[in-house]
Amino acid sequence: MKKAIIIIIGILFIGLSIFMIFNGSRYSSKTMGTIINVVENRINKSRKYYPVVKYKANNKVIKKQSTSGTTDSKLYKKGDKWTVYYDKNDINKFTLDKTLRVRSWIIGILVMVLGIDIVYAGIKFDEKRDSLLDALASLFMGIAHFGY
Repeated sequence: MKKAIIIIIGILFIGLSIFMIFNGSRYSSKTMGTIINVVENRINKSRKYYPVVKYKANNKVIKKQSTSGTTDSKLYKKGDKWTVYYDKNDINKFTLDKTLRVRSWIIGILVMVLGIDIVYAGIKFDEKRDSLLDALASLFMGIAHFGY
């Protein structure tokens, strides 16, 4: 039973990694946009600034506030031009962060390697001989599983 649970957890990690990789890839179209406003959001003593961007995609003009804010009040200035990365299937979804795709790929691959390692630890787990603590230890020694 423990073996199956370990393998299922590994498979869930692999599924999560695939989602992360493809989710970052959805912002594959780009265009130029203009910051038309900056919305300040105060939470307790901290402040976040969210740009409102106007851009054109699929011959439609979109005006939308970004869901990604910053604590740097000088990053977004009204009238500034930015490259907008948007989802070609849903042009209302966009980001100004050009590193989002790369980060999604890197983190996704790391999560996938972890998931594969968990599955491998689950396959090697011997319920009669090993404790769950042994499985966790072999997980953290995962590089040794692959012979490095």
